[in-house]
Amino acid sequence: MQNLQQMLQQGGQGAKAVEYTALQALLPDIAGWEKGEADGEQGEMMGVSYARTEASYNRGDVNVKLEIIDTALIQAMVMPFSMMARGGFNEKSDEGYKRGTTINGNPGWEEWEHQTQSGDVNVLVANRFIVHASGHDLPNLDPIRAVVTAVPAARLAALVK
Repeated sequence: MQNLQQMLQQGGQGAKAVEYTALQALLPDIAGWEKGEADGEQGEMMGVSYARTEASYNRGDVNVKLEIIDTALIQAMVMPFSMMARGGFNEKSDEGYKRGTTINGNPGWEEWEHQTQSGDVNVLVANRFIVHASGHDLPNLDPIRAVVTAVPAARLAALVK
């Protein structure tokens, strides 16, 4: 148990997550999309706080789930962004692909699976906030990228200033 606590606190000591309601206020209204009811929570575990919110977005038959998480600087949660996005990660297979990307100047990665026509887009804002969107039965990643791009990254980053 001690190792888990050390891992959670690495880089996040003393950082407090913002109120989940502040994250909910940044769930965008997107022209042409119907936003579902927002859900959120916050808490503390072993001295480390977190907050998250989510909502679904629908446009016709297209459904994308958007989630914003305040990691409160927990390095174990943001490390994949350094490895995949900043390291130029790119993997292809018959099943799909995973690759590093940049959205609105922020590092991230995207994944696509051909058979299920499902994907995920993950972006790290201000080395702290994870913006994650996913969907399935889609023609490509464009609808997911559109939802992630609509999140006001500068306003999100300003929450910790």
